[in-house]
Amino acid sequence: MSCCNCLSIFFSIIAFAAIALKIYVKLTTKWNNSYTTLVGKTAIITGEINRNYLTELGIGYYTALDFAKRGARVILACRNRDRAEDALRRIIKATNNKNVTYKLVDLKSLQSVRDFAADINKNEERVDILVNNADKLKKSAPSRIVNVSSMAAKNAALSVKTVDKMNEILKDYFDLAMYNNSKLCNILFTTELAKRLSETGVTVNVLHPGIIATNFLSNAQGLMKIVFQFMVNWFFLTSEEGAQTQIYLSVSNDVANVTGGLFDKCKQVDIYETAQDVDLAVKVWKKSEEYAKLNDNEKIAYLLHEMVDDDQMDLAIKNVLDGCLTIKGAAAHFNIPSSTLKDRIRLVETQQAQGKSIQFSSSGHLTVFNRDQEKDFAERIKDLSSRS
Repeated sequence: MSCCNCLSIFFSIIAFAAIALKIYVKLTTKWNNSYTTLVGKTAIITGEINRNYLTELGIGYYTALDFAKRGARVILACRNRDRAEDALRRIIKATNNKNVTYKLVDLKSLQSVRDFAADINKNEERVDILVNNADKLKKSAPSRIVNVSSMAAKNAALSVKTVDKMNEILKDYFDLAMYNNSKLCNILFTTELAKRLSETGVTVNVLHPGIIATNFLSNAQGLMKIVFQFMVNWFFLTSEEGAQTQIYLSVSNDVANVTGGLFDKCKQVDIYETAQDVDLAVKVWKKSEEYAKLNDNEKIAYLLHEMVDDDQMDLAIKNVLDGCLTIKGAAAHFNIPSSTLKDRIRLVETQQAQGKSIQFSSSGHLTVFNRDQEKDFAERIKDLSSRS
């Protein structure tokens, strides 16, 4: 057999293997097919809005786009104003949902994160999805926190003995070992936060989004760039595909009561062996509080202790709106600060004036929504479940 024939057979085998792997990647990609509407709910999206290596749009963008199609109020938490405004225009144009906005925040700056959280607590009535803010989420329960990790956590080498060096993650983030450790910390944080928020109505889950075409190595040159481009085109997920598990955990009724779980391809999987150390999770939590320099008023335990019971608040509002009790009487009866109750009632009355409907369940739980909007968005999201 000639050398030319051998080379021809070799490259044919390589081409066949590449095509087979490409087909496998596409066939095993899972899509979220939930019909859930999010009218009356608020979602905050942090992470990569753009840019993606192939499409210039990251998984954060496609997550925000999906939520906007479902009728949610969407807040993009972005560092770059120009990119945020570009994403905003695209989403509003694609969904006709004008209740989409952005707030600037630099997630590398703790002060910027604090300012962002303070802004949300002051100006948003509720947060239902994504943001790691126990106070606001608890008041909006049932709510969901969704954290993004990676299967790279399987290769992490963090232990109770070495966790004191965790701040090296911040100093040398692009070092592969530090990257693996950071992804492990995402999972450890999730499982520990889920325990601390148990019985609050707030669920916390974490996911591996898949291998996505991002800007990683986009500045490579020569042969490496050619190889990387080939891998991206054939084997990597698009941002829209990579966003599906994140969307699934945020909207699907199938996981409404699931917390502390790890998900991949829209299915729950076993927690990686590296993330099963309970003592390590607690130590990472405490070290995180230390590095973030949280004061006592910012810690989860304090926030949970200080919160007004949501059911009692809703019952108080119902009694005032029905004319059964005065604000002062309702505040005393349900053990709620009268100033807090007055502010909530003022907000509800403002929403009524804007044409929104106020609905109480049999247990007295209050929901604010726009009926016409809900029907409209329910029709629009049918196309979201037509993919397979």
